[in-house]
Parts: sequence; structure tokens; C-alpha cells
Amino acid sequence: MSSLEKGMLALRLLSETRRHLRVSEVAAELRLPASSTSRLLKALEGQGLLTHLGRNIGYEAGHELRRLADLRGKEFDQLLKAARTQLRKIVAKKPVIAYISTLQGTDALIIECVESNSPIRFVASEGTMIPAFATAVGKALLMRTDSRQVRKFLPKLLTYPALRYRKTRERLLLELDASRVRKWTRLNDSADRGIDAVASAVRSADGHMIGIALCFLQDGVSASEFEHLTGLLLECCREVGKSFDDPYWRDCAGQLAKTF
Repeated sequence: MSSLEKGMLALRLLSETRRHLRVSEVAAELRLPASSTSRLLKALEGQGLLTHLGRNIGYEAGHELRRLADLRGKEFDQLLKAARTQLRKIVAKKPVIAYISTLQGTDALIIECVESNSPIRFVASEGTMIPAFATAVGKALLMRTDSRQVRKFLPKLLTYPALRYRKTRERLLLELDASRVRKWTRLNDSADRGIDAVASAVRSADGHMIGIALCFLQDGVSASEFEHLTGLLLECCREVGKSFDDPYWRDCAGQLAKTF
């Protein structure tokens, strides 16, 4: 786990009911040595993400974290809440894990994971960043990005050894063109992990965009079940998109029936 991932996990421990972080508690919850946790929290303090209030109190959200929260705005929170509500309905009935992500430069950042009660254990932690071109949800975010921009910020050869990914930018652009028409992307896992995923993306009227993915075991999903899961994903995005005036999802019920 990278330092960035550890830092994100630590920050996610903050909530409305938990305003302070103590070294011993964070170390226990993240299963890290106390010395490493202390250095991690001090590093976050150095970047303004946390503020130290004393040994007996611990750390609270810093000025930079508060600034970023203000930038995000209420509509982004509402967008997340709407997506989360729809995804909980899906994972309650299907053996899938749902992810909500945003685009950070050329990476897809997982900001929320909605887990199923089914015994699926390939969960990527919140705060994980993976090159967008190597994931279903990342490609969904790229799908909603202008092709000229994608061409501009991605190199000609796309590689990600951790997932044995290797593809040219032009081939990816062709894949994204097809995905824009059908409104969803697929993982096409190169690492033979036995998992698959479908994803799409929603943009609010003020420009906030999130990617939404359903991830599942390949062996447990037939072709007809894959089609059903993809339909559930599209319906989820349509409901959220309509609520936030996303023209991509407006009045598209008939079109969704023709995507397979």
C-alpha cells in the first residue's frame, strides 16, 4: 500500500461523529505500526490536511482539507448520495461490489466503495488511484471526456505493468468511441484475476463528474446475467443523471434497451 493510499485511508476516518484522530486509534484501524502512523499523520499535518491539537486530543481536519471540502460543494455531495442510494439497491440483490470514482489527472481515484453481503474479496480500498485507461470506471470517465483532451494528456503507448496492461492510445480512443454510443465500458482484465466490471459516468449540471462501476466474479456471471447487470448500471446512471440534469442521460430509456 502506497503512502498516498495510507494517507487517504487515515483521512477517511474523519466524519461528522469523529472529529479527531489519535495515533494509537489510527494505527489499530489501519493495522500499521504506531511509529509509521505518527509519521504519516505528521506528514498530513505538514500539507495542511490535518491540524495537531495536542497529545490528548489528536488531529482534526486541517485548513487545506477544509478548503478542498468547500471547493467540492454541496452538489457534489448530493451527487454522491444519489449514486450511493441507487447502488445500495443493486448490491443488496446482486453479488457485486460497486465503486464510485473521480478523474484525477490521468488516474481514476476510488472515492467510495459500496460492498455486497456476498463473500466477494477483491475490494480495492477507497483512496486507491489507478491509471484511468486500465480500469472500467476510469475508461467510463474518459468516455465522458472530449477525445481531443484524452489524446492530449495520454501518451501514445499506454502501459500499466501491475495489471499487465499494454495498449496504444489510438486503440483506446477507438474503444472509447464505441463506449460513448452504448454508454458503458468494460474492464477486459489483462491480469487474469477472474474478475470483470462494467462502468459508466454521470456529470452534474455544474460540471462535477463521477464514474460508477459494478465489479463481479467472471465465473459467477453468465452472458445473460452480464447483460442484466449492465442494464442495472445504466438504469442507475440514468436515474442519477436525470436528477442532476445530465443531457447524456436525459430521455434515453428507449436507447438503453438497444445497447446490447
